[in-house]
Amino acid sequence: MSEYPSYYSLKASLYEILNNYNAATAIYLRLLKDDSENGSLWLGLGAAYQGENKENEASNAFTKALTYGGLTENQQAYIHSQLKSS
Repeated sequence: MSEYPSYYSLKASLYEILNNYNAATAIYLRLLKDDSENGSLWLGLGAAYQGENKENEASNAFTKALTYGGLTENQQAYIHSQLKSS
């Protein structure tokens, strides 16, 4: 995965669209082993955890996404809205 992180990140996003949150979570966790300060990956992981109804894990992932940054204003607003609702 470390050779093609963009491909696997896209694959994880597609798994989320298909409601296969377990597969998405597994990919995000693997990608984060190689790039633990990537805010976008933490955002994706948070969304995957939400799909699995793991709200505590989702909140932690969203918080890390904000901490590491590199997010658009829309992504940041989305995370803030999710953190407020949890």
